[in-house]
Amino acid sequence: MPGLAPKLALAGAAAAGGVALWWRRNPSACPYSQRFWVEAPHPFVTRARLLEILAPQPGERLLEVGPGTGYYSLDVAERLRPEGGLDIFDLQPEMLDHTMARAGERE
Repeated sequence: MPGLAPKLALAGAAAAGGVALWWRRNPSACPYSQRFWVEAPHPFVTRARLLEILAPQPGERLLEVGPGTGYYSLDVAERLRPEGGLDIFDLQPEMLDHTMARAGERE
């Protein structure tokens, strides 16, 4: 069946676009079971770029809401040492546990 592959590819792209648009309009927390999505590299907002934008200084105290697995959190927290700190708040205890475990591994 010639021409079927391009039509399937177009239909798949349209479906993916529809899901992305729906998710954009109806945001929700990423379930812990799908933490891969928050742990994957972020090419547009890298850790280095975020540190440059935030410019955290030693001694400051910051609050991060929804840290997920701590993809950015731990690097920011290191910049706040020794007197400062980073408080994290997440609705999902599993995400907080994950972030705290990773922080413990760094010490």
